[in-house]
Amino acid sequence: MDMSRGSKFKDGIRIAAAAYLIYLGVKVIGDVMKGVTEGRQILFVIFGIVFIAVGIWIGLWSVKSLLKEAEKPDDGSGTEENDRNIENSESVTAKEDPERIEAGAAAPEHGESEQAEQKDAESEQAEQKDAESEQADKNRTE
Repeated sequence: MDMSRGSKFKDGIRIAAAAYLIYLGVKVIGDVMKGVTEGRQILFVIFGIVFIAVGIWIGLWSVKSLLKEAEKPDDGSGTEENDRNIENSESVTAKEDPERIEAGAAAPEHGESEQAEQKDAESEQAEQKDAESEQADKNRTE
């Protein structure tokens, strides 16, 4: 049994338990209204309300979990596809900036890579100006 089936089964059991808690809460409150219970009726009403509230909470939580599970791919290829996507993004980033991958940095955002390229271009221009000024100084001293 794969993980998604186990998760779906657990959510199904939780939904059934939630429905049973709601049923018990309604039944307890109904018995108090009919006068079946003797003494401590307030306590029975409080427990009925707590049963209903907990049942609703568990039910909503389980349905939400089932809906999240339904959005995931069921064929099992989702993890392999994600692995391939990660590998592809790492290789693209490595081609762009191998030092960044070696340092363990994450892939740059779209705007971040443009900024890095602009900084690289500016630093190259500054290096060229420095080299030109050094050459001009050498020419003057000769």
